Amino acid sequence: MTRVLVSIALVLSLLCAGSAQANDKKFDKPLEQALSAMKADTPVTLVYFSARDCRWCTYWEQGLFKESAGQKFMKSVASKQVRMVTVKKQALAVWHQPEEFPAEIAFVRDARLRDGRITDLKGYPWFSLYVGQTLVADSFEWDKDMLPAIEKVAARKAAIK
Repeated sequence: MTRVLVSIALVLSLLCAGSAQANDKKFDKPLEQALSAMKADTPVTLVYFSARDCRWCTYWEQGLFKESAGQKFMKSVASKQVRMVTVKKQALAVWHQPEEFPAEIAFVRDARLRDGRITDLKGYPWFSLYVGQTLVADSFEWDKDMLPAIEKVAARKAAIK
């Protein structure tokens, strides 16, 4: 089982390498601005985008998430500062539907909606981190992009309480 998970992680990292490099700098400024403007009551939301037939999402939800990266996050102080919301679509082959978005993250749906479709996600599973309603990290690289951003936001939020 460990070999399978390591193989999956390797394949994902190779597939994501180009996208993640572009992501590194893209969100530096929005993250820093959001951190400097953050107040104690500013909501922090991690949106997890998934699909019912997504094999990688299943690995994340039932394997990687429960056994490693996700467990580290769930046990961390950071998880107490971040609300996680799941948006799961019916199938990879269909667009996200507006009704798949819980009411508390309607702003996410509205910001990503183009011509009646959510088309800007580049793979699944996908994670988006919002400070208030500002997108500060957007990636499918949990360890490289998402966890460091979450830790920065959580540390700032804890410091201003």
